[in-house]
Parts: sequence; structure tokens; C-alpha cells
Amino acid sequence: MSYADKLNDTIPAISNKEISTQYNDFFAFIQEKYGADSARRMANSILSVMSPVMNFDHELKDAIFEVKRITGKDSYTSLYKNVVDVRLNEVSAGYLQFSPDGFSSLAHNIDGHLYLWNIPFSLNVFQFSNVFEKNKNSVLKNFQFDREDYIRRLKSNLTGNKSLLNHLKSRNELFTYVKEYYQHTLSKKIKSISFDALENADQLINHSFSIEEYLTFNDQQINDRILKNANITVIQNEVINKKKYLSDHQSDLNSSLSDSLLNEITISENKINDIKRLSTIAVETKKQLDKSISINKIFSGQSKYADFLSGSLNQAENIKNAAAQLLPMNGIQRFFTMVNNFKAGDISEEDYTGTVQGFFSNAVNLSVSKSDHHFSFGGGALNDSYGLSNLAETANQHLPSGNMQFFSYSKFADDERNRFTVTVMNANIKDAYSQLFNHSAVAKRNNMVGTLEKNFPVNTAGIINVELSTSANQFANETDHLSGNAQKNIALSQIGVDVFNTLSSKISYSDYSPKYKLAPRVQVGYTGQGYYNALAGNNTRGSVFYDLGFRKDFNRSKGLFNIQYRNNYYNTSADSRFDYMNSSFNSNFQYRYSKNIRWGGGYHRSAINTLREGKSSLYKINRYSVNMNNNLYFSNFFVNQHINVNYQDIRFDRLTDSVNSNLLLLNYNVSAPVGSNNASLFISYNKELGDRIYINNLFIAELSYQYTVKKRFTAGSSLNYNNDIGIVKQFGIRQTLSFLNNRKISFDVSVDYKHDLIENLNKYLYPNFRGNISISYKF
Repeated sequence: MSYADKLNDTIPAISNKEISTQYNDFFAFIQEKYGADSARRMANSILSVMSPVMNFDHELKDAIFEVKRITGKDSYTSLYKNVVDVRLNEVSAGYLQFSPDGFSSLAHNIDGHLYLWNIPFSLNVFQFSNVFEKNKNSVLKNFQFDREDYIRRLKSNLTGNKSLLNHLKSRNELFTYVKEYYQHTLSKKIKSISFDALENADQLINHSFSIEEYLTFNDQQINDRILKNANITVIQNEVINKKKYLSDHQSDLNSSLSDSLLNEITISENKINDIKRLSTIAVETKKQLDKSISINKIFSGQSKYADFLSGSLNQAENIKNAAAQLLPMNGIQRFFTMVNNFKAGDISEEDYTGTVQGFFSNAVNLSVSKSDHHFSFGGGALNDSYGLSNLAETANQHLPSGNMQFFSYSKFADDERNRFTVTVMNANIKDAYSQLFNHSAVAKRNNMVGTLEKNFPVNTAGIINVELSTSANQFANETDHLSGNAQKNIALSQIGVDVFNTLSSKISYSDYSPKYKLAPRVQVGYTGQGYYNALAGNNTRGSVFYDLGFRKDFNRSKGLFNIQYRNNYYNTSADSRFDYMNSSFNSNFQYRYSKNIRWGGGYHRSAINTLREGKSSLYKINRYSVNMNNNLYFSNFFVNQHINVNYQDIRFDRLTDSVNSNLLLLNYNVSAPVGSNNASLFISYNKELGDRIYINNLFIAELSYQYTVKKRFTAGSSLNYNNDIGIVKQFGIRQTLSFLNNRKISFDVSVDYKHDLIENLNKYLYPNFRGNISISYKF
């Protein structure tokens, strides 16, 4: 098979016979002059620059092929060293104590790495005692694959041997070969033609332009250069003058002189025709070469190839592909080149669709990618924040307890916006409120959720997202007669029953127009009353919503304007009528007036209305805000200050009366360096302007100074004043001290003491003393 045929098989766009023949001539020229390996390298280079997305995968694949053929895997460092290696990174401990009643908390943290066949895993163990519940300790543990470190190790092994880099660099010869081929073809064409009066046509071409100029010149530029260097204007003028002289003196000239002048005129005219003919040959040859070689694409490709050379082995996918083929790896090491994420222990997890989200204990999650296919699966126990919150007061906010398993599959096309995802989640749960009351028979359930999501790319930046999700539930009192496994997965049989009622759907569209600097977005959604996802507490059942918005950049992106409107309708009863409507409108803007001054503002409005018995308001809020951030320079003195002013009007409508709040909030923060130290002032003030105090008036001020005591000691001192009117009035001091020794040992101490100026009515919220000690050692 010819090299041109190889190109035609790979790239259907190159099907013209003339182009194929021309490529074949190009490769034949390279093979004859430089050998078969060079011709094959150029074939792959042509494949790269002629591909629709102009990627250089062919270059990398061919370079790997050559390295394997010439050097083999034995030339690379083996990754089998240190089959098991455990290293501690950091150990730290901390102690916190604050009044009242001497509440305290002790915590310690261990960070480390485990290496299995040079595959790195991070280890973290964090143990702490509950500050509100004495003698109650909790432990968070996490074991996670360190993908970034693994990629760095693979890259280090690849680049430690220069073979691959050298072979990649050798592929920068395409432009050189193309220049030689252009010169060879043009020279061959000129030599194949006999000229009547023009001698050394090759020399005239070489003196007219360099081969680099020939590749970039248009027809007119080539023609002008050749005619100028051939002095065609001078020759033409000489012909005109000789013809005129011959005409004026024809009667005075003898026949031999007249014949001599006529012969000179004929030679000059033939030379003029030869020069023009040569110019036409140069232009037509370049047109033919440009059409077949696709010189514009080669120019564009070569300009990008330098970036590819510097970045090819900085891209994770290229590193993994090269490592899998070149490095002496075992099966486990090769498998982990496909692993995106592996973690176990106490972990947080969220899939593409949001079906699985939350914090899980004693859990495991593995996600793997192969080409454009992505798989993720795992499972674990739902955990309620390790008892840090009070269940009796916040049970309705809690996710249920239990365990879950999930599987997710995604397929990406060449554009990440073009994605398809399917997720299935199964959970066996016990609702939070059942821990307070004896409702275990009702609260225990098997919950299964299936979700399909598809992204569609629109234009160059737009995306349409469609998501469909359905759920099924089976309560324990309905499955008591079944065995354990059947009872745990009984919800599977309910999938598809009463589809509309158990459906959650959403469709959204977002885009960005560089021309208008505009980013619109639209979203609509529906959730049936029977839809339930134990892992997504933010799903509101029995609702329909839509939101509209856009972002607009202006004045060369110095300014930003953003608007969003959202409307939600809720149905909490058995019929199909909506009970409530929640609407919100948000707008904000930011503007960078200069390098040192930025300001902005916003308006927010939200309302909740009842829809039964006619529309009436339950809750309404209007909020206005203005903010400014600026840097001021006074000689060598620099000051940064931030101001934020908010005004909000809140109204609650109750059965017999309404409650109004008109609140003004002010925050001011200023900081400035004092030599090598830093001073700052923070002030916060909110004032109820209405007749009725709904949110308390509050004033807080703190003056701080951070400074260096000695080479390795830094400290901070501050004075603070706190006045929550009618609740507490305090004046206090805070002192911190930090020590760092050779970046290994760090030691931090902070003491905060506040003196009550009036009786303190909330010592838990405003304690008089707080102390903290922490120490850390990095290995």
C-alpha cells in the first residue's frame, strides 16, 4: 500500500486522485533522499495536521512505536521497586477549651502515603472529641488514590530516558521536508522546459526569493519578484528604444546594422516572453503544490507543533498511553493508569447527575475511564455528622441513616459537552424522625433511583441538558414476609409503576456568545409527589419550576451584569392543584473602574404565596446591596479597604397581623502594611430601622496587628468590642503566637478573653474564654 493510500484510508477527505498522487510523489522524494523511516514519520505528521481537529496523536503513537522497536521496554526504569512503602507526611494535634463549664475538645490528625508497586495512596486519620458531649469521640478515616502523584511518577520514568522526547522532536522535520520538496519540484519543472533566450532560469528563481518566501507569497508577489529581479522593465524599455531608433533612422542604416538591431530586438522579446513564462511556471507549480500538500494546514500545524512538543508529556492522557506501552508495568499498575478516583473510608461523593451526593462512612468508590467511557461504582453507610448536631431539634433537616450502593456510566464524545450518563442507586434507609418516635415499621424502606442524563452541544459553547429520573420505595411493613436480600431490593419491582408521579425531570439550556459577551440560561423542571431520593435532601416533591437568566460582560470585560428569575410551584395535597408559589429575582453587577477600584451592587426579591382560596402573600423580602473594594497608595504606604452596605425589607403575613423588619447592615474592613507587619480594622453594624425589633441590633469592632517576634515566631494581637444589644456587651483581647522550625515543626497558640460589661444572657454563643493549642510535625 502506498503512503498516499494509507492517508486515504485514514482520512476520507483526501480522496482526490491528483492529491493522492502528489502525496505519493512527496513521500517517494523523502524515501529516496532520507529513507523509509523518514517517509513514515512524515506520513504520520501529515495525518496529524490534516485531521479535522489537528491533533498530534499520530505523532505520539508513532514515536512510541519507534522507541519500542529500537530500544524496547528494558531501557526504562522499572516501577516494581518498593512493593510496599509507608511514609508519614504530617502528624498534628490540637486542644480547644472554652467557657462556660470548661467545655473542651481534643483532636489529632495523621497524614501519610502508602505506596504499592509505586502506586501512591494518601492516608488520613482524624480523631476529635465532641465539644458539647463529654467522653464522646469520633474518628474520620480516609484512604485515597493519589492520581496526580501517579501521573508525575509515570512522567518521571518516561522522561528519564530521552528516547521518546528525541523521537518526538525529530517529527518537527515536516516543514523542512516540505520546503525541500517545493524547491525540488520547482527546479525539476524548470529544468524540464527549454527556454529560447533565458539562461540560468534556476538562478533567477533563487535570486528572486527564498524557498520560505515562495511558500508564503501569493501569485502577484511571485510574479513581481521574478520580473523585478530579471530587470524586465529595463529590457522592455531597451526594446522600445531600439524599435523607435530603427523606425526613425531606417533610411540612414545599412542592411547589416539594421539586421543586427532586429536580431537584438528579437532576442530581447524572446527573453521577455521566457521571463513571463518562467513566472507563470512558478505560480502554477505553487498552486498545484499548495492544493495537494495543503500548505496552509501544514503552516498552522507546525505553529502548533512546538506547543505540542512542550506539552505532549504534560497531558495526563498522553502520559498514561505512553506509559502503558513503554514502561515495564504489572497488571495492577496498568489498571491504575485508567483509574480516575479510588477512595475508601469516610468520603464525600457526587455523580454527574446529582443522584448520588452526600457524606458516607465505611464507604468505597471507584471510577475508571477507558477511552471515552467512564464507569463509577461504590457503596457505603449514610452517616449523620457523627452526632455533632442535636437530632431532637433538627430531625427534619437530617438525611436518613442506612446504607447505599450505586453504579454510574458515562460516555463522552469528542466534546465533553456531548455526554450521556446513566446512574442507578439503591438504598436501605431509616428516616431520621424514626429515631425519636416509634415509627420504625413505616420509616424503614428500600429506596431505588434511576437517572438518565444527556448533554447536547449547541454552537461552539452552548449546551442542552436533559435529565430524567424515577424512583421507587417499598416500606418495611409491606415486605415483612420476604427474605433479607429480597426485602433489601424489593423497590426494583416498583420501578415504572405510576411513572408520572415518581418522575423527576429537568431540561436546561446555556450558551455564550463571544460577539455579544452574553451568556443566557434557561431551565424548567418537574418533580412528582411520589419521587424520593434518600441521598438528595434538596429535591422538593410535587413541584414545577422554571428559571431564566443571563450574564452580560461589557466595556472589555471590566463590567459584569447578571440577572436570574426563578419560579417554583408546590403541591402538598393529594389533588393536582398547587398550594404554594415561591418566586425569586436576583440581579447584581460588578465594575472594575480602574486597577485599584472595584464596585458593585445588587437587588434581590423573593416571595412565598399561598394559591388556595385565592393568591395571598406569606413572606416577602427585598434586599439592596452596594459594595466597593479599593487600594490606596500614599507614597510607600498602601491601604486596602472593603465596604459593604445592605438594606433589607422583610414582611411576614400571619393570620391576625404581619411582622415587618427594615434592617440596615454595614461591614467595613481596612488593612495596611506597617513595615514588614500588618494592621487591620474590622467593623460590622446592623440596625433595625422599624418600630419592632425583629433582628437584634448588633455592633462588632476589632483592631488587629500581626507582627514578627523573632525569625521563626509570628504573633497577632487584637482588641475587640461586641455589643448585641440587650443580650451581651463585651470588651476583649486576643493573642496568637506561631512557631515554625525548618518547615517541619509548627506550633500555634491562641487565647481569647472577653470581659462582660453587662450580664451575659447567652454564654454558649458568647463565651468569656476560648483557648486553642495545636502542634504539627511534617516528615
